[in-house]
Amino acid sequence: MIRGVIAALAGSFVALAAGGVGPDLPPFGLGDFQRSEPIAITAEKLEAQDASDRRTLAFRRNVVVKQGPLRLSSDVLSAEYRDGDDQPRRLEARGRVEIREGLRRARCDRAIYDRPAESIRCLGDPAELWDGDDRLTGSEIRFDLASRSVAVTGGTRVEIRRDLTETELSDFGEIEDEEVAERLREGGPISIVSERLEASDPGDERRIRFAGDVVLEQGDVTLRTEELVAIYPPEATQPEKLLASGDVVLTEGALREGRCEHAEYTLAERVIVCEGDAVLREGADRLEGDRIAFDFRARKVDAVGRTRLTVSARTLEEGAR
Repeated sequence: MIRGVIAALAGSFVALAAGGVGPDLPPFGLGDFQRSEPIAITAEKLEAQDASDRRTLAFRRNVVVKQGPLRLSSDVLSAEYRDGDDQPRRLEARGRVEIREGLRRARCDRAIYDRPAESIRCLGDPAELWDGDDRLTGSEIRFDLASRSVAVTGGTRVEIRRDLTETELSDFGEIEDEEVAERLREGGPISIVSERLEASDPGDERRIRFAGDVVLEQGDVTLRTEELVAIYPPEATQPEKLLASGDVVLTEGALREGRCEHAEYTLAERVIVCEGDAVLREGADRLEGDRIAFDFRARKVDAVGRTRLTVSARTLEEGAR
């Protein structure tokens, strides 16, 4: 009986991983698992308990589940079966939970699979998910297997590092100094903080939506908004552009501040375009336009459509000298 229960538990857990967090999810998914690979579960202790309407199986101490490139480790792994079921309704890993597959890995205090609800929940303080150097955190990371989406709540943070292009690598050779590497990435890593995060894959392009007090930071540039959407081209691991909407505030350094209704940040060009009652303030000077573009690579600002420039008397005096 025990051997059959172990096989059912292992098969269900890996089927869960294969069906729920594969390559069709946006970045921060957990890889492409092979259901046909042999499964191995090791632990120092195994407990089985039968009740009138359910059966419980628990692996304890140094639990390790392996299947191909997938490795899950935890202090405890338990499965709950209802009477007559040959698959567990609920799986729960607790204590130092870590899931690894190649460069993708997740860590949390508890990982719960609810089969009827078709969901995986990673809970922690915080729960963490890495995709290469990119990192996502929150108090709860929830994978919805039916809709193939990911939601993060409880104060989310994402850190995105731009990969160096082949041209940059060939021009500069091997880069050992991290400060030099950050300058080549043009502003360094992007950090995005928000109250909630939702990731989905509608088919033609992948999206990650940040909502609630969104703050993006890259170097001395900060963007604040109500909602931010990161758009990934097919098969890409990094976003192509970021779309901000709702009371957008953009600051660069201590003196320059821009405001508008909508903004689009194209990462490759490192250009942010603000539209809708766009205003730029630099000290006492003020520039207005339908559209204001900030080119951080060329370090210039362009305004089009009903532009208006208000220059302070001090600026005029300085220009006359």
